[in-house]
Amino acid sequence: MSWNDFTKESIEHGSFWFSSPTIFNDPIDFGISLNTIRNTPLLKNLIASGFTKIGKAIGVAIKNPSQSKSIAESVQELASSFINNTEALSSEMSEARLDQAAGIHLKEKFSSAGILSLSELGDNILMWSHYAQQHKGICIEFSRNPSNILGKPDHTSPVRYSIKAPAIDARNYRTADREGKNEIELSLVLTKAADWTYEREWRVVKNGCANSTQPLECKIESITLGLRSEDAAQEHILSLAKRDGFKVNKANLKPNEFGLKIEQIY
Repeated sequence: MSWNDFTKESIEHGSFWFSSPTIFNDPIDFGISLNTIRNTPLLKNLIASGFTKIGKAIGVAIKNPSQSKSIAESVQELASSFINNTEALSSEMSEARLDQAAGIHLKEKFSSAGILSLSELGDNILMWSHYAQQHKGICIEFSRNPSNILGKPDHTSPVRYSIKAPAIDARNYRTADREGKNEIELSLVLTKAADWTYEREWRVVKNGCANSTQPLECKIESITLGLRSEDAAQEHILSLAKRDGFKVNKANLKPNEFGLKIEQIY
């Protein structure tokens, strides 16, 4: 995390920012392929068959104008086929509309979900550069156990890295049982491009909490100060550690290596 007033308040009050997946830094993240346009085989077959017959009738009429009435007969046959299959067509289209509604619901649900991104790692130099103010910020280690949100799989899970974006079928989602729906929902928010594998990310999901500060209610085990952290940040973190009883570490360069050594200072 960057070191600023918002970070100070987050640590002091135990509340952290949960972002909407629609505003992640990586616009490809949350790049869902959602199929809400269903196949309507009866409708397609009637149209294909009807227009094939009409096309043939037109071809015959061009060669023999006396047979032009066959065009009208083909059109009438197509109309009759629609009338005779009204109930089946209505059912087919109703299913398609339900699928579309399910797809819209799914997108809206997770556009409004709040996501807190965490990592298994505390010494990755890329992540310190990207997410901790070029090593001027901090890294917070939280306690994870079955009694808090980080230990509950329905809220917190590791990211799944893939070369393909999740492809979700709206009808499969609509007709799935609760366990099936849950798996589909998790695949939406937990799948990320394989390029990001090095982050070893975990995500905390809170429905309806997008772009808001939310209590995490997890004990802070330690805070690591970045390689370039300033004295004022260290003093502030140490004062909080004395009050709350967590460890304080400092990131230092490994000798003769491109890497960080995390050493406890309190």
